[in-house]
Amino acid sequence: METEHLREYITLSQSLNYAKAAEALFVSQPALRSHVKALEDEVGSPLIVKRDGRLELSMAGRLFLKLARDIVSLSDDALASCKRFAFRRRACLLPRARRELHDAPRQHDGLCPV
Repeated sequence: METEHLREYITLSQSLNYAKAAEALFVSQPALRSHVKALEDEVGSPLIVKRDGRLELSMAGRLFLKLARDIVSLSDDALASCKRFAFRRRACLLPRARRELHDAPRQHDGLCPV
C-alpha cells in the first residue's frame, strides 16, 4: 500500500469525481483509477461505487477513508519528527567535529543530547 495512493484516495473522496481529483493531483485519470483499483484489490472490497449515475463511497470506503487519513497523518508526523531529529543531530555534531579536530582524540558515542 503506497502512501501516495492513500493521498489520492483522500483527494478523490472529497470530490467523488475522477476528472477533478486527477486534475488536482496532477495525475492522469487512468493512473488515478488504477491506483484506486489497486487499493480496492488490496482491501478486498470496492471503496467507491456508482449509484444513480454518481460516485459515492461504499461502507468499506468510508471506513477506509478515516483510516487512510490517520495513516497519512502519522506518516507525515513521523517524517517531520525524523527530519527535525536529523537536523538537530547534524547541528550538534558539526561543532563537536570541529572541536575534535583541534583537541586531542577522545572517545564518544556520537550521539547528541536532544
